[in-house]
Amino acid sequence: MDYTDHKGRTTAERISLVARHGPVSDQQRNDARRLLEALLRAAEPFGVGFQDFDWVTDLPGACVDVVLAQQRDGE
Repeated sequence: MDYTDHKGRTTAERISLVARHGPVSDQQRNDARRLLEALLRAAEPFGVGFQDFDWVTDLPGACVDVVLAQQRDGE
């Protein structure tokens, strides 16, 4: 399923807009996009969508942060 936000931006577009200190590789962005899509898919049965998360948190940014932290901690 393709997920878009209230402005019609895809998960990949939203992930690409996330700015962090230091470089974020294409692989890390892809991992963050996959995580974001998994979280949105898990939220569907609860009637929760992208726009609902946007009201309370930066979910794409959080996904990038998790991927970066996981890979940093694994080094």
